[in-house]
Amino acid sequence: MKRTPIALIRSLPRWFWPVLPWFSALACFPLSWLCPLDPVWGQVLSAGFLTAPRWFLFFSPIWLLWWWWWTRRQAHRSEHDRAPPTRKWLLLSIPSLILSGYPPRLSEPTTVPHDAVRLVTANVNSFSDHDSPIEMETALGALDADVIVVIEQRATAIPGMRMVAHNFDDELPRISHATAIFCREDMDCEARVTAEFGSDSMKMPMGIVRFPEAKICLLGMHAPPPIPYDSSGIQPYVEEVARHIDAGRMALDWLPCRVGDRVVLSGDLNAVPWSRAWSTLIDQGLSDRLLTWGVWGASWPTGGGWPNVPFFQLDHVLTGPVDIPRVQMIRVPGSDHKAVVMDVIP
Repeated sequence: MKRTPIALIRSLPRWFWPVLPWFSALACFPLSWLCPLDPVWGQVLSAGFLTAPRWFLFFSPIWLLWWWWWTRRQAHRSEHDRAPPTRKWLLLSIPSLILSGYPPRLSEPTTVPHDAVRLVTANVNSFSDHDSPIEMETALGALDADVIVVIEQRATAIPGMRMVAHNFDDELPRISHATAIFCREDMDCEARVTAEFGSDSMKMPMGIVRFPEAKICLLGMHAPPPIPYDSSGIQPYVEEVARHIDAGRMALDWLPCRVGDRVVLSGDLNAVPWSRAWSTLIDQGLSDRLLTWGVWGASWPTGGGWPNVPFFQLDHVLTGPVDIPRVQMIRVPGSDHKAVVMDVIP
C-alpha cells in the first residue's frame, strides 16, 4: 500500500525532528557540489546551498523551542502518549549558535594600536535611488580612513581625502564598472585602477594600492557578478588575481605592487565562502579574516535599491601574513553592500 507524504513524515523517529536543522545544514554541501556553475541558475543555487547551513544552525534554537512546545502539547492531548525528554535536545542550541558564527562585537577588539592604517572598500550601488553621491561621500569621510576604494558609484570628493586613481575616463560597458581610490590628503599613496579583465563578455577592474614602507599591497576587488545575466566572468577574474599571488604574497609585479609584497584582498568577490571562486583565492595562501563571523558577515543585500535583508556574504577580507586586529562592516547610504572597514598594522 502506497504511503502518503504525511504518513511518511509521521513515521519518522522522534529524534529526527530536533536534529532536522543539522541534517539540513549537512545536506546543503553535497547539493551545492551538484550545481553546474556555468549557467546563472546554477550559480544562484550553489551560493544558496553554501550560505544556508549557518542560517539553519542560527535559527535552530527557535525550531527546537517550537518542537518542544509541540511535543508537550500533543502529549497532553493523548492519555497514552508520554512526552519525550525534549529538554536535553534544547542543549543543541549552544553548538548551533556557536557554529552559526561569532558576533563581531564579541570577537573584535574595541581599540587598535595607534599606528594602525585604516582601509575601506565600499561597493555602492550605482543604480540605487540616491542620484547624488554627496550623502555617501560624507558618510565615507566620517570613517577617518587612510585609504578608501569606492566601487560602482562615482564618488569624486570625500572630505579630508584626495582622489589618486580612477577609471572614469575609460570606455566602460556600464556605469557599475567604475572604481576610484582615495587617500588621506597628507599621505604618500601609490595607486591605480587596472584595465578590466575576466571573460570576453563580462569584465571588471581592480583597484590597487601599495604601502611602500610596509610592503603591503591592497587589492580592492570587484569580481564580475555571476547573476543575473552572465556567469562567465567571475572565475577567469579570480584566476587572474590568483596568478599574481603565492603564499599570501605577490608572486608577480602588478604595479604599483611588487613581488614579495604582503597581500590584503578586500571588497566584493560576488561569491560566498566555500565557493569555487573563494577557494581559488584561498588556495594561494590567503586566509579569510571574516570566516568565523558566519551569519554576522552577511553583506548583501542591505538596501540601495534592494531589500535590507542581508543573507549572502559577498564582501570579504582575504589576507596574507598581515596583522589586521579589527574589521568592521557598516552600512553606507545608497549601497546594497556593506562596506568593509579594516585596521591594518603596517
